[in-house]
Amino acid sequence: MMILITTAPGLEGALIEELESLGYEGEPSIGRVLLNVGYEEIPKINYFSAIAHRAFIVLKEFEIPTDTKERAFEIIKKELLEIPREERFDPSLPFAVRGERYPKEYPHPFTSVDLGIPGGSAIIERIMRKKGKRIPVNLKKPAYEVYLEVIKERVRVMINTTGESLHKRGYRIRGHPASLSTTIARFMVRLPNIDDVCDPMCGSGTILLEARLEKQGVPIGRIRSKTYGRLRRNLLPFRDVRLEDPGNERKDQRLTFGDRSSKHIDSAIANSINLSRLAEAPKGYRVYDLAKYRMRDFTQVDLSCDTIVTNPPYGLRLGDPKSVEPVYKKLFEVDRNELVLITPRDDLISKYAPEPRAVYKVMHGDLPVKIYYFK
Repeated sequence: MMILITTAPGLEGALIEELESLGYEGEPSIGRVLLNVGYEEIPKINYFSAIAHRAFIVLKEFEIPTDTKERAFEIIKKELLEIPREERFDPSLPFAVRGERYPKEYPHPFTSVDLGIPGGSAIIERIMRKKGKRIPVNLKKPAYEVYLEVIKERVRVMINTTGESLHKRGYRIRGHPASLSTTIARFMVRLPNIDDVCDPMCGSGTILLEARLEKQGVPIGRIRSKTYGRLRRNLLPFRDVRLEDPGNERKDQRLTFGDRSSKHIDSAIANSINLSRLAEAPKGYRVYDLAKYRMRDFTQVDLSCDTIVTNPPYGLRLGDPKSVEPVYKKLFEVDRNELVLITPRDDLISKYAPEPRAVYKVMHGDLPVKIYYFK
């Protein structure tokens, strides 16, 4: 069975490595990886992957004309009517159809939202024919989500097996105006040694909390089972799948959270405490207990730790581009063994940094950035 796993564009290689560690081989493309696995393997990917966003079952692929909306929708409905989705759907539970077209500049005669029209009507008609019941529609809280991905003239019909994206861990109860994606943060903390790691511009604490999960071997599914749900159990083939969570032993690690804002430090503390609750840490052992939280301006103090992993200010969307220059200068003056940072500011890296060991291009939302690894 063909499965499509999505992630942040630029993390495909990291996702391939992670899937290989779970026993799977995949084929990467931009922001996704395709692999062939059985139904019973999909819950395992949703439970253990820290780099993936969603896992989709690919039901069908076909071509459509793109000269008129009417012709395109006629073919889409015809093709969807031939898919035996009643084998996977309980007709008493609601569904939704989501659509996305790529590339955005391609002259499709329809919008992404429009794709729900032929998709929805085909599903209702097919299940009515086979089971004699009209399946309900619920766009806000569907039990089933069918995705129509249109890339130029190629249509891919898929079922979402994940629900909310896996980057939504559930531990961030307090946010930050420039929060880093958890999947990007996880990739960053996999590059250096994270036994003694600090983030002097921690914001809501995402990088160090991902470092905690990585070091302690806590699977993402254990956290999400208390927030977004472990997996889509209402997909009929998944109901009998059982997962083994190996648990984890406490491993020594020192975390140092720093930020010039007391509000952000409070957010990091709150998120740390919530993560400990969700991760079912051993009795008497919490992220909050093992970390240091310091409200201070990074550019004005000495910092001592083995590894720095951070998301410094860019000075692009917030603040003055020149105002952040002292931060970058200080990052390369600090005594440390390893440094990982993410930024679009190539100008400041070339001005103050030595030659990096590695550079990775990633899309952080709609912003192209680079992850630099120095040692």
